[in-house]
Amino acid sequence: MLSFFKKLFFIGAVLVAVPAVWIAAHYGARADAPADCIVVFGAAVWPGNRPSHALSDRMLEAIDLYKNNYSNHCLILSGGPSAPPLHHEVDVMQSIARANSIPTDAIISDYAGVRTRETLTHLDPHRSYILVSNDFHLGRIHLLARRYNLRATMHASTYRHGRYIKESFFVVREIVAFYYYLLHLDALR
Repeated sequence: MLSFFKKLFFIGAVLVAVPAVWIAAHYGARADAPADCIVVFGAAVWPGNRPSHALSDRMLEAIDLYKNNYSNHCLILSGGPSAPPLHHEVDVMQSIARANSIPTDAIISDYAGVRTRETLTHLDPHRSYILVSNDFHLGRIHLLARRYNLRATMHASTYRHGRYIKESFFVVREIVAFYYYLLHLDALR
């Protein structure tokens, strides 16, 4: 009986370790060459229509890339609606971009990119991209970018406000999402 539990524990450990290693491999990811577009994935909007630390970190990282000529073509802002009366994530992202002197004609707004998968399905596979998000989120993004044959480089945002209190929750969510997308369970929706 003990042997059965050892095997069960070993299988469980492997099922957690494989996606955890995949996720960890994306920590500190950096773009090393320019691309046609920089894509920023949305995150929460806080009361008062303030960007969450994650949204702010992602946007400021993308703006730094844009200003350092990693793309002079476009900045794609993608996200979902926030709970009323808060603004849509994309609207808050646009405000940050404008406040940082990003030309309006360089901004492409993807209001339908409510989930990571939707954002990636809206991208043209004939273009190249730098995909900007938090390091714990990049494993899922990379998995899906490969599925959709996108020419993409992952780029982890800098933590300008320190690590997040809920980061361990986010990592667990990404471990579950790894299998959800790896096994194409999203196709069942």
